Amino acid sequence: MKNLVNRVNGYIRHSKRLVQLNQVCAVLELHILTPDILHNRHGWFSGFFDADGTIGYYLKSIYGIPQLTLSVTNKLYVDIVHFLNIFGVSIYFDKNVSHNGYYKWQVQSETNLQSFLDYVKICPPQSIKINRLFLVKDYYRGSKSL
Repeated sequence: MKNLVNRVNGYIRHSKRLVQLNQVCAVLELHILTPDILHNRHGWFSGFFDADGTIGYYLKSIYGIPQLTLSVTNKLYVDIVHFLNIFGVSIYFDKNVSHNGYYKWQVQSETNLQSFLDYVKICPPQSIKINRLFLVKDYYRGSKSL
């Protein structure tokens, strides 16, 4: 068990999991390590996007105007603020979602999406979501020809 904990120690950043790791380290008499500093080439964002991210295509307004949206949601602000710090835009509290609401980092403009897409080229997500991310360029190419 100590071998396993030593392998993940210093890589856990999610606040709920960090509390759990701290409890395990206390039982095993190990020191908990602080996660490294996040930057725009850190693979953590891809993993978090794989777990809690969404990319979707919606029709907004009564005219059915297409809108491409990339978002990441989490119950705790502290776990999602890293997206704001690195990729910008904003975070809002979505109270219409079940379980008392979630914080949501959301990107809709092509310019703001490009920052995350540039990152994905360096640190690609490992889930099926990567397929949708690679289609974003096609979406904007098609919408400009309309």
